Formats: sequence, C-alpha cells, structure tokens
Amino acid sequence: MSSWIRHCGLISLSTPAGLKQVRLLFAAKIATYIEERVWHPEQLMRRRADDMLEMEFETTGWKELVRWILSWQPDVEVLSPKRLRERIELKMRQGLANFSVPPDSETNSP
Repeated sequence: MSSWIRHCGLISLSTPAGLKQVRLLFAAKIATYIEERVWHPEQLMRRRADDMLEMEFETTGWKELVRWILSWQPDVEVLSPKRLRERIELKMRQGLANFSVPPDSETNSP
C-alpha cells in the first residue's frame, strides 16, 4: 500500500507507516475553542472533571504539530509521546533564551 497524506484542520495524517499516538491536555480556558474545531480527521476529545480537555490522535508529521502546540502555550501540555514533549520543551527553552537578559545589561541601562 502506498503512503498518502490527508489534511484536515492543521494537523496532517500520514499513513500507513510511522504513526505515533499523540495526547495533549488543554487548559479549561481554551477547551471550548479547541473542542469546537476539527484539527485532525481522527481526533478524539474528552472533557475532564476539572474542565480541561484531552485530545488524542495519530500522526507522523511533527514539524507542523510542534509549531501548532507552541502556538497554544502556556495552555497546552503534551502528555505523550515523551519524545514530542521533549521537543516542545527544547523549543520553549530556545525561545526563552532569546529573551534572557545578560546580568550586566540591567546595570548598564539608562
């Protein structure tokens, strides 16, 4: 069977090889917005008792997924897979490094 890519919303699904199960947890304050849209053709969503929203889907395409997850910070957490969670953490640390203030610059400000 040949590979094919299907796009729906913002997250692509490539099949049949290399699928990874992704689980995300969205803050209650954006849960309704996330819940009302189709981000992935096979997404599963579950509202928790604390009003947070769990989203689950399978994908191989992480480049656009990483950017999408970063766009929802700080209101989303990657529950799995661990490798994706680590990638998001790395990107967030790299971004924060751009805003780090060198110790000497505070005393040299006018």
